[in-house]
Amino acid sequence: MSSHTVSAEKLIDSSFRPSFKNFSITKKAWIFLALPVIFTFLFYNQSIGLNLFIFETLVLSALLIRKDVWLNNKNSIAVFAGTFLSAAFVVINYSWTAILANFLSFYILIGLLIYPETRSLINSLRLSNFNFFRSQIHFLKRVGQVKISRFSTKSLLRKIQLVFIPLVVIVFFVFLYKTSNSAFENYLGVVGDAISNAFSRFFEMLDFQLVVLYLLGLGICAFTFIKVRSQNIIDFDANTDENLRRMKKLRKANPFFGTPTTTFNPNALKNELTSAIFLLAVLNVLIFLVNALDIYHVWFNFEFNQQDLKRFVHEGTYLLILSIMISIGITLFYFRGNLNFFKNNRLLLMLSYAWLFQNVILTFSVAVRNFWYIEYYALAYKRIGVLVFLALTLYGIFTVIQKIRQKKNTAYLLRANSFALYIALVSVSAFDWDTIIAKYNFNNFKNSYVDLLFLSDFADKALPYLDKSDGKLAEIEKVQTEKFHFVHRYMQYDDYQNIIQHRKKIFKKEWEAKGILSWNLPESVAYEKLKNK
Repeated sequence: MSSHTVSAEKLIDSSFRPSFKNFSITKKAWIFLALPVIFTFLFYNQSIGLNLFIFETLVLSALLIRKDVWLNNKNSIAVFAGTFLSAAFVVINYSWTAILANFLSFYILIGLLIYPETRSLINSLRLSNFNFFRSQIHFLKRVGQVKISRFSTKSLLRKIQLVFIPLVVIVFFVFLYKTSNSAFENYLGVVGDAISNAFSRFFEMLDFQLVVLYLLGLGICAFTFIKVRSQNIIDFDANTDENLRRMKKLRKANPFFGTPTTTFNPNALKNELTSAIFLLAVLNVLIFLVNALDIYHVWFNFEFNQQDLKRFVHEGTYLLILSIMISIGITLFYFRGNLNFFKNNRLLLMLSYAWLFQNVILTFSVAVRNFWYIEYYALAYKRIGVLVFLALTLYGIFTVIQKIRQKKNTAYLLRANSFALYIALVSVSAFDWDTIIAKYNFNNFKNSYVDLLFLSDFADKALPYLDKSDGKLAEIEKVQTEKFHFVHRYMQYDDYQNIIQHRKKIFKKEWEAKGILSWNLPESVAYEKLKNK
């Protein structure tokens, strides 16, 4: 065998070399080659559902068996568990949030397979990005080097290049000239018709969905099992120091008296400290006034007069975002270097903690605004999103406090908050929000506004909770009309009923036509509830 040729069992990258006691190396290669076939079988003419969970369970099991993933640190355990759980949540909740969480989890997991010791999920994401295209190129190169007995893929690819590609180009131009020139079409006559009919039959026989699914499965497997490392990213992650160090500026050497010396200017630090104390003192006063007004008017003395609460909440949210950005920016600026080690910085520390604590109060003020919004205008995706954002904001403030106390740098903030963001995404995907919102909004129609236009567009899995009798809708309409003067500006109740009844019929037909591989729990429950209605 020449140095440019590898056997079929070496198709898998050399970095993917686990120890199977009961399997030959050849069977390892066949396992790798079989996964795209399994992927095609699971997803052919199917929508996402049980098939995603089955495929990822097989892949994750293979990674564990081959000892390619080591669950020996926080990141590996969290992302591996997040990948498995989010795949299960796709079946249990059948939401785009779960699908997004699963895609991101699986994508980040590949970076952890490449470098398990990665401390930051951001760097795992970067490693996955680096591997995304390079793994495909690496796989194609290996395919071209495979040789089994007398068969060589390199010779096959050469034949395809010499025969098939010119043939395709010729046929393309024949069709091009035939379409654009009627005289050329007449000249071709029977021969042109025969070529046209032959290619028409070929493309009719060719199942593009089957081909695309197989190629997609092949690409996913190559991305998963072939690992191309970026040493620059790995070195960056390994050498990143999250602790601040006292820095001394280099004083220029006197040309007559030798080498330069290291020192720092204490007066510059004192001036910077004075500036920081003045700024934070003023900002603390300003945010104290804002918080005091919010506590009085929003927390304890709020009155609903059918005003636009959307603006009421969003103004607070924008203020929060701006305030948090400023607080983090100020913290990063003034605590970026030697002020952390300056012995007279106690007042600055106290003002910084007060500033961050007042941002916590501001966060709770926005939460109270959002709860008033939900009280009178019911649940919606963005209102739930605001609560998730507020939880992440509180954690972000906590990490800023830790940064000051433990003298950490920006790398610490990025690592800690990216991990929290990932956990939040997987956690949010654990809930069937369409069903939760539909139930809550109709159950609270006596207190909060029911937006029929918004609810009528919910996913099919929520249909049992959107389906109301004419009598119930009439009751809801009566209460809503008395409580909210603007009800009739939006969708009418008769229109809502027609939409829901039409969607019910379509959903039942589509569900009955689905295969078992597309099965998911919420739509199955919805179908059973609606089957006899």
